[in-house]
Amino acid sequence: MLTIITAPKAFCSHIAVIQHNAIGSWKQLHPEVEILLFGNDEGIEAAAKKHSVTWIPKVPTNPYGTPLLSYIFSEGQKIATNDRICYVNTDIILFPDLIDAIKGIHFPQFLLVGKRWNVDIRDPVSFDYPQWKENILSLARNNGILAPPYYIDCFVFPKGTVAQMPPFAVGRAGWDNWMIYSTRKRKIPVIDGTNAITLVHQNHDYSHISTRTSQDWEGPETESNRSLVGGVKYLWDIDDSDWKMDGEEVKKKFPGLQWMYRKMWRALK
Repeated sequence: MLTIITAPKAFCSHIAVIQHNAIGSWKQLHPEVEILLFGNDEGIEAAAKKHSVTWIPKVPTNPYGTPLLSYIFSEGQKIATNDRICYVNTDIILFPDLIDAIKGIHFPQFLLVGKRWNVDIRDPVSFDYPQWKENILSLARNNGILAPPYYIDCFVFPKGTVAQMPPFAVGRAGWDNWMIYSTRKRKIPVIDGTNAITLVHQNHDYSHISTRTSQDWEGPETESNRSLVGGVKYLWDIDDSDWKMDGEEVKKKFPGLQWMYRKMWRALK
């Protein structure tokens, strides 16, 4: 079965709504899914109690107080009682198709990712309502926007697959793209599950990032993450996956002209 690890933001205003929605959806995946909440920001302890999940408060941070992903991935894999790990941002609503997809992957090591649907959700989701899944899926199909491949919010992998990770800051750009590059470099299959799993990203602003210098996450922490990556040629994305899911079937992707162009472009950087 699956252990979900995540590092929530402080539970304030709209961010609180969407984070409760996300965790609530994870609780619906399967009775044996384990959920670990890392961090000590406002409201995380209360959220862990509300949803009856595990809280790990002590997490190393960068100089700005932002939790470090290297610790979360390392400690999460140690603590997890399941052999499959999912790191997912706490604004992503998940559906049972994720469990179905994982069951269809038989590699000893892999990294499963997928494109997300950006959707405006302002209100709490009532998980007691039998049609909650259908309503959100309909909202995503009719009003959502499929995000570009460089936005990567969900990673599923067998325990032990993610090895050494630089001290990236949570919620800042670059580290997710490094994950694709690092995994492919180690010749571990990276699987694009966009056609098999549904990831609904609840849109929000970035006012929680006190160091930002733009409307999003740009600022010194993102600059630090990108510096740790080592350069733009290591910023790989979902289109750089070498396998894909077609329903529950995993198929090898064959390089096309786009991949050859990307390879040549990176070689020049």
